[in-house]
Amino acid sequence: TTLSRVFDKPFALKAMILNYNIPFLNDIFEKALFVQLRRDHVSNVASVLDARERQLGGREQWYSFKNPEYPKLKDLDPLAQAAGQVVHIDKAVTRGIGSIDQARAMLVQYEEFCENPRLIFRQLLDNLGLDETETAYVGPERFKISRTAVIPERQAIEDALAKFSEQ
Repeated sequence: TTLSRVFDKPFALKAMILNYNIPFLNDIFEKALFVQLRRDHVSNVASVLDARERQLGGREQWYSFKNPEYPKLKDLDPLAQAAGQVVHIDKAVTRGIGSIDQARAMLVQYEEFCENPRLIFRQLLDNLGLDETETAYVGPERFKISRTAVIPERQAIEDALAKFSEQ
């Protein structure tokens, strides 16, 4: 990309709306590495619900980009909406990543990243063909994993996720 050439460094971005366009992006960016950061779906749904409350003042309004499945999800209750949003985005990214050369794909588990970001950084450098002697890791040794065992609505979230996972 132009930014990579200007700064002579790799460029990273959070896909969000691009999640559904991985094959297209793969075709136009010859040096792209697609990193799928996967998180436990129950924790992810709880995070979406928390973000709705924190940023929008309640659970009723949609949070983030409206994915292609939004018309099917918009009339559901907030918990089911969030579950559908998480499952559909994960399926789209997994499908997109699965359709490209796996040498250009990297799967990272959220929990593993939080436990050992230095290791994930090294794996990222390896995948990009970069040397750690030129690009040293300067981040923290670990990150706090949010929403681990205590999720008050765990069973309701699991039930909602099961409905979307079956589709």
